[in-house]
Amino acid sequence: MAVTGPHVLLVNGSTSANSTIKSVLKIMMDKLTANGARVDFLDLSATSLTLFNPETAYSRDDYQPLKKRVEAADVLLLG
Repeated sequence: MAVTGPHVLLVNGSTSANSTIKSVLKIMMDKLTANGARVDFLDLSATSLTLFNPETAYSRDDYQPLKKRVEAADVLLLG
């Protein structure tokens, strides 16, 4: 079955291992997937991002992959 729904990027901004927000986003991910959405889950508790510095951010190795994930999404859900 082809996925025809929107591409949703869920972002867990909590760094807590027992985050309620992360649990809620996982439930949302399951519901969205069950209803045909393509879901990408960015878990900032498992992904290290440096503080944004406009002088160096665009040339960092981790910038382009993150930019592609954001640009590919039709919907961003931040938690």
